[in-house]
Amino acid sequence: MPSEPLRLAVLTGGSTGLGLALCEALAECGYRVLELSRSAPHAYSVQLDLGFGTRYEVGDYA
Repeated sequence: MPSEPLRLAVLTGGSTGLGLALCEALAECGYRVLELSRSAPHAYSVQLDLGFGTRYEVGDYA
């Protein structure tokens, strides 16, 4: 029986506004979410809210 493919979303700016809404929607659809953010406290808060399968990296990705 084939395993289900890993669904991974990588988003920048995922701790506020539209990026946060996309993180929430994708997590609800079963995606693992990697959120790239410039703010560690905001990013950590998103990880706590969305739970397992959500991770974050902090840096300036511009």
